[in-house]
Amino acid sequence: LRGAVPYRDLFDHKGLLWYFLYMCANLISTKTFLGLYLIEILSFSIFLFYSWKLLDMFCPAFYGAAVLPVLGCLITVSDAFGMGGSAEEIHLSLAAAGLYYLIRFIRGTDAPSSPGPLLISYPVVYLNGIFAGCVLWSKYSLLGFWFLWMASVFFLLVFGKEWKRGLISCLVFLLGMGTVSLPCLLYLLATGSFSDFWNTYIVINLRYASLEERRSLREQLQNSLHYFLMMFGWNKILGTLTITGLAAVTVFPVYSKSLAKRLILPALFLFSAGVAYMGMVSHFYYFMAVAPFLVLFFLAAGFLAAKLRTWFRKESAAAETIRYRQSRPAAGQVPKAAGCLLLLAVSCLYGWRRSPNVPYMKYRKEELTQYQAAAIIDQEEDPTLMYYHNLIDIGVLMSCEKAEGWGKYFFM
Repeated sequence: LRGAVPYRDLFDHKGLLWYFLYMCANLISTKTFLGLYLIEILSFSIFLFYSWKLLDMFCPAFYGAAVLPVLGCLITVSDAFGMGGSAEEIHLSLAAAGLYYLIRFIRGTDAPSSPGPLLISYPVVYLNGIFAGCVLWSKYSLLGFWFLWMASVFFLLVFGKEWKRGLISCLVFLLGMGTVSLPCLLYLLATGSFSDFWNTYIVINLRYASLEERRSLREQLQNSLHYFLMMFGWNKILGTLTITGLAAVTVFPVYSKSLAKRLILPALFLFSAGVAYMGMVSHFYYFMAVAPFLVLFFLAAGFLAAKLRTWFRKESAAAETIRYRQSRPAAGQVPKAAGCLLLLAVSCLYGWRRSPNVPYMKYRKEELTQYQAAAIIDQEEDPTLMYYHNLIDIGVLMSCEKAEGWGKYFFM
């Protein structure tokens, strides 16, 4: 905001769009996290919206509204979500949209009356390309999801004998990425900071983000699995439900009758996690890279509950229930509304008891580490703040009002 140029005057290994996001947050409030909170709320609302659309596509209307508070609660109380402001958290909304569009397309390919290629329009592909472009310029280790997303769309079109549409879709997807990339590149070239950007965001992240020495591909894969399992241990509930849901939608024909098509989501999950952990370094918020798949647990639960209800309900009872509801349409809505409110209340209570952030609410702002550091730094007439590993992640930089950056060794 004071005219400093990212990468040239300021140093951090985050993507250019991450600078822009925090600049927008800083415009709202310079010394608090209010702006970031508002951005997080908007992003998480989009995640919940697309999760609801996915559930609504396969489950009764009330089911999505009932379980949405539970879905949101399980993610926000996890240790992976505890720090706040990470690229993985913002990626939740983009990945939820991508999952919705992909599953809708896969479902369409099973409908003989509606050819699959007609259900994945070029605007949808372009929109997801924009999402991928945002990820590229925020944290490119999350691109695994989008690479396999586009590959899945392409091969589904090819197997549907739509070669031309598949190739055009790839170009449209790249066009969406280019829509985001072009302004970023123009800015870097106009400010003469492209070489600094390349050295910081690409070279340093690839070579020096991990403290371990570079190893063979097999060793890297082993380390990726090791770090993933370690983070799984930190997020047992979130991880267990996510993998359970993923297994259920693979085994049961929830959204497709074809086993080959049902294997797309496990492949998407594994590739997303593998790329995210390939750098042989791990932080507990990395598990958010696979958190969008948690909705599959609720999707499978709704599907199986409907199947069990059908199997155990007699035809005569079903006809009687239909006549009863037709005569008194409002009567069946009361238990549903009560159930939704009960799940909402339980989710709020569970979130209050389990959230890793609730214990900090008893402290005043002045007692928190971030603001104590900011108070000391801002006492200086012309302060600078040396970049330190994860300094931006704990919010010290966000809470400083006066600190300026210098060269490649300091960050505002």
